[in-house]
Amino acid sequence: MAKHNHIENYLPQDIKYKTIFKKLKKYALDHLFIETKVGEKYQDVSDIEFNIIRLKKRDDEEKMLFYFLHELGHVRVCLRRDYETKFNNMICALDTRRYNTNAYRIGRLQEEILAWDEAFELAKELRLKIDYERMECEKNK
Repeated sequence: MAKHNHIENYLPQDIKYKTIFKKLKKYALDHLFIETKVGEKYQDVSDIEFNIIRLKKRDDEEKMLFYFLHELGHVRVCLRRDYETKFNNMICALDTRRYNTNAYRIGRLQEEILAWDEAFELAKELRLKIDYERMECEKNK
C-alpha cells in the first residue's frame, strides 16, 4: 500500500491561523474549485490542471498562510482571460530550451509578482487579520 505524502485534514494549531486556514481552504474549493493538501515533503505549488494546491507543512503557521495565499494568487492569475496571451512564452508547447530564454525568465518573474499581488488582494477581500508587513517581507525574500 502506497504511503500518502499529505496530512489528512491538516489544520494549524494556533486558533487564529486555524480560522484563516479554514477560510482560505473553503474559498479555494467554493470559488476556484481547488482542493488543498498539506504535506511535510511537498513543495508549495498550484496545479491548475489537476485542481489542487499542495503546501509544505511549516512550523511557522503564519508563513504557511502567506504561501497559501500566494498559491491562491497563482490560481487567480491563471484564470484571468488574458493569461494565455500574456504568458504564452511559458505555456506554449515548445521544447525545454524555452526555460533558458529571457522571455521565459521575465514571464516567470512577472507571474510571481502578480501572484503575490493577487495574494494581498485576496487577503484584503476576505478581510483577513494577518500581518501584511511580515507578508511583504516574505514576498521580498
